[in-house]
Amino acid sequence: MAQTLSANLAGHIPTSIANEIIADITRGSAVMGLSKLVPMTTTTKTVPVLAGGVGAYWIGEGQAYQTSAAQWIYPKLEAKKLGIIVPVSKEALNDSTFDVFAAYREMIASQFAATLDKAALFGTDSPFGVGASIYEKAIAAENEFTIGSVAGQEIGGDVADLMALIEADGHDVNAFATTKRFKSVMRKMKDDAGNAVFADKSKEAPAELYGQPLAFADAGFDITKSSMIAGDFEYSLVGVLQDIEYEVSREATVGGVSCFENDLVALKASMRVGFLVVKDNAFANLKPATV
Repeated sequence: MAQTLSANLAGHIPTSIANEIIADITRGSAVMGLSKLVPMTTTTKTVPVLAGGVGAYWIGEGQAYQTSAAQWIYPKLEAKKLGIIVPVSKEALNDSTFDVFAAYREMIASQFAATLDKAALFGTDSPFGVGASIYEKAIAAENEFTIGSVAGQEIGGDVADLMALIEADGHDVNAFATTKRFKSVMRKMKDDAGNAVFADKSKEAPAELYGQPLAFADAGFDITKSSMIAGDFEYSLVGVLQDIEYEVSREATVGGVSCFENDLVALKASMRVGFLVVKDNAFANLKPATV
């Protein structure tokens, strides 16, 4: 059944549509698609993370088992409100055959995805605090490699050296985030045996680089700071509250346009998303070549 609304109404987007929007955001957001997703039922959640201390031991015949002290950290994931306002004609809003949420689902999801990527990857307009983004964490850990900094080395070697920064800290690279502008470069990348290391997305499989998932964050990627980010995304946490709220108003001004004067209404949608990097040295930045 179509979801029709009347002016000055507020509530929650139907669960089925909300779940579809969240699924669309997960597919469209590099950070949300690669990170560890943490279900949230309240705006804050403490997430236990095992930081070390657990070990196995050789046990002689008749000897007692040794115990090891697990080292846990307890970072707090805090969901922040993410919102969008969409102008909608009153005729469409009141048309009993027009499904408002389904019609604007793609727009809402794509804008939410881009805004989340900007904040989580580079700290752009971030509500999560200064220094909290993946890029900022990598820089703080001094995990950065500049393209072309090794004379005569191909770009594939530069990416391998980028991965080595993370591996030196005891982590494995399990994913990459970049922009489609970097595709032409990746298509030329080879390993030492001359084999291609980049596989573009197809109907059968997602994009991969060196056998690991590769996500494109075009609308949320800052090409002035990075050509690619590599990391162990198990240490990037994204929390989502499943409900998406909405409000409808005929008095709002959207982008300098008065809804009242132009016979429009404003559909405002908001959701709450948390983001947290729990290990700084689990990420590394591939810096563009200096000119």
